[in-house]
Amino acid sequence: MVKRGAVKTNNIVSVRIPSSMIKDLKEKMQEDYFMDISEAIRNIVRNKYLQATNPNSKLDQIKSEILESVKKRVETDVSSKVLTELDKIREMLAGGKN
Repeated sequence: MVKRGAVKTNNIVSVRIPSSMIKDLKEKMQEDYFMDISEAIRNIVRNKYLQATNPNSKLDQIKSEILESVKKRVETDVSSKVLTELDKIREMLAGGKN
């Protein structure tokens, strides 16, 4: 946290990154419309920092995973019911043709 009245300064940090990761970052840079790799890395670091400093971030992640799981389960159940109903309708139509 920056204290009130404190002066913000920028620092330069040097990091060794494997060439394969640079390739991935260049692709992400284009996908997310970053100006350069530095901007992409700053965004990643900023997001990770916010996750680490936010005590609710892990809870939010678990919550979203649970919601996604429930959503998939509901979709599967609905699809199963629809298929069962379609099979019944097909059997009724097939029985009516004979």
